[in-house]
Amino acid sequence: LDGTKEFTRGNLYAVTVLIGIAVDGVPLAGVIAQPFVREGEPLSIAQKVPGDNYLIDPLSLDFGRCRLLQGIAGEGLFCDGVLLETPQMRPTPLTVAVASVSYKAVQNITKRMKEKNLISNILEHPGAGFKFLQLITGEADAYFTMLPMNLWDSCAPEACLSALGGKTTDRYGSPIFYPSS
Repeated sequence: LDGTKEFTRGNLYAVTVLIGIAVDGVPLAGVIAQPFVREGEPLSIAQKVPGDNYLIDPLSLDFGRCRLLQGIAGEGLFCDGVLLETPQMRPTPLTVAVASVSYKAVQNITKRMKEKNLISNILEHPGAGFKFLQLITGEADAYFTMLPMNLWDSCAPEACLSALGGKTTDRYGSPIFYPSS
């Protein structure tokens, strides 16, 4: 379960279940489930009203519904059984998803990127799985964090993202290795 703190706060939109399979250190298959979605709610939250705190009233939930993304290397990414198309990359400036703008390092990097007109919009939402979802839906063009990320938070999303042709690297541009132990 990714987003346990958000679950306790009622920010259910950011809660995801992440299951990844890596072979020889490379993610090959991943599942991202969003267990708390409202009937008819779009995959992306971009269409929600600005300023909405995104808290979901538990009474509005359809507990029989779960948004399910399944990615398999070379096979593509499926959302609720439907093959997704690769989102089109926007020209710069980009929209980036970040872990937290409260960290000085993130503030410095995003400030420099804005000064160079590389980014136009910063999306700050909780949950690594949810931020990867923003990449998958095309709501964000990039996601970076200066915080250590647990491999269990990135294996499934990386498999799903790579099934769409995306790429995940460490801060030096090297592939992330997923050891068997």
